[in-house]
Amino acid sequence: MLRWFDSPGALSYASFDTPRDVRESLMDKGGMLRRAVRPAELPSVPASESLPARGESDAGMLVRDAGIGHAPGTPSDASHHALVMLGAREMDEVALLRFVRGADASPGISRVAFRSHHLLEVWAPGLLCAEVLGELRRVARETLPAQETDGPLSEDDRRALLLRAPFLDRPEAAELAREEVEIGGWDATVTVQSPWLDDYTATVVLHPRIIETLTPERMGTIAEAIGELEGCDRVLWEDAEAIHVNAPGTDPAALARQVAGALG
Repeated sequence: MLRWFDSPGALSYASFDTPRDVRESLMDKGGMLRRAVRPAELPSVPASESLPARGESDAGMLVRDAGIGHAPGTPSDASHHALVMLGAREMDEVALLRFVRGADASPGISRVAFRSHHLLEVWAPGLLCAEVLGELRRVARETLPAQETDGPLSEDDRRALLLRAPFLDRPEAAELAREEVEIGGWDATVTVQSPWLDDYTATVVLHPRIIETLTPERMGTIAEAIGELEGCDRVLWEDAEAIHVNAPGTDPAALARQVAGALG
């Protein structure tokens, strides 16, 4: 959404600072444009203030982008999804819970939940993508940096966090193989890890830059390519980040190459 911002002849961050009483979100329905119902409480910080980076160590920029609807390949009733560049498992759990609760309390946002390590689903009907992204960046700046009062999570707090990110309770997987691919001029990785789920032999983890490019058609192509490997009898694409593969005897490096080739 933002990659063309601030380029000649295109939108800028300031384009989203239209007064709140006239700003409307338009959605297509049955070939007709209709006005979406706007929430009673709207973000108070203008997009031109919340969206731009504030230096190299800006925690807000961990929330890379936001889009309409549920996360790729994971049907739900979420109104938006966001891509978080630092995986949830890599964040301090105290700060992560603080971020989730801060996002819940943001104007116009009713709830957020991590679908996977890098994908956050957002329930904020009626908000523009720029408003959702701006609020998440604002909250990240306020909640993710370490605070003096930080301490271990209580049992109740840990349980509350797992409700929003259940995958955090899985044992950490071991890396078995890795391939690099180029996505839009950037390096990205395809990593084969030890299985995240029972009854599978490996899990293929995709870099966030790859996730950004996924469409249902591309996901189907990748799944078909994996299915062509000798010994592969089952492929489960649980979410956009993780592909679970049951292929006894298959070399993890061959699996990584097969996915990287399908992405090319």
